[in-house]
Amino acid sequence: MRPGSILVSVVVILFGAGYVEADFTTYDFPGAIHTGIKGIDGSSLVGKYYDSGSYYSFLYDGTNWTTLNMLGKTDLKANSIDDGNIVGYYQDGSGTHGFLYDGISWTTFDKSGASHTLLWGIDNGNIVGYYYDGSGSHGYFYDGTNWTTLDMPGATDTHLCGIDGSRIVGYYQDTESLTHGFIYDGTNFTTLDFPRANSTIVNGIDGSNVVGWAYFDDSVRNFLYDGTNFTTLDFPWADLTTVFDIDGMNVAGSYYVEGSGTHGFVTVVPVPSGDFCGPNFGPPDDYVDVWDLMYFADCWPLWYGDPFWYGPPRDCSICDLAGPSFRGPDGYIDVWDLMLFADHWHEGEPP
Repeated sequence: MRPGSILVSVVVILFGAGYVEADFTTYDFPGAIHTGIKGIDGSSLVGKYYDSGSYYSFLYDGTNWTTLNMLGKTDLKANSIDDGNIVGYYQDGSGTHGFLYDGISWTTFDKSGASHTLLWGIDNGNIVGYYYDGSGSHGYFYDGTNWTTLDMPGATDTHLCGIDGSRIVGYYQDTESLTHGFIYDGTNFTTLDFPRANSTIVNGIDGSNVVGWAYFDDSVRNFLYDGTNFTTLDFPWADLTTVFDIDGMNVAGSYYVEGSGTHGFVTVVPVPSGDFCGPNFGPPDDYVDVWDLMYFADCWPLWYGDPFWYGPPRDCSICDLAGPSFRGPDGYIDVWDLMLFADHWHEGEPP
């Protein structure tokens, strides 16, 4: 067990491919009231913590926690790390400035003509982020020499948040003030919206996998999207979960629990199991059995928000695994969801 960490096993939902059980490891900066992780690269983590009335940025190298201090500026926001290079931003009386820290030297970044410059992602020396000028916010790509503005066509505001090779992710606001995620492949922008969400934010990317969160009328759902399916990544006992970055299948972010504060976490997304719950509808027990079937049956057939047919209240939205032809969820608990559940049925056997 790592210092300042706690291992918790929870359930996440894979839309279109059943349920999965994931292990969340909690990371708390020693002595801090709140800890949030923004970036991950191997065993290294960056983010912020709150202590003695102020926020500070940190680097965790898998063993040691280090507070990042740029020439006495403690109000740093460390957002991303790659091969020991950390990017983020800080604020002072003249505005917001991006920074790059290579473990020895600090470099300030200011986009010419911008009032605020924010660095959010780094990969192999290439940096993405966004800046503000008189016309709004604009995404940019910096290759070590040149700044290139990258705006979603037709958008009023564009934010670039993550980069992996030539692929970039972020979010934009359209002319109706609606927020959408996107993936940029080096040539084309593709909008990415979580099914039935009011707005979608995409923060991190590694290979074909991207992570972010989606807003609904009264909730927030975090997700991993693999190019076909959405996997939700919400800590079930938390009041709020926020996913920021991904490295391989390691996903990093933070969760908030009232009375306990904010905690950083890393989770590994495993293969589907079909294990919804245990005896008496308790926590998952590593068996796909009659208890899981009864949980599913309690929600059959329902639309989000409909009253339950019988039994105690359940989160029936998690039973919406797929729509027609096993595509994304469609707001119904129906035969497509039942068929996916049946694929994982192993009475009395570990999934």
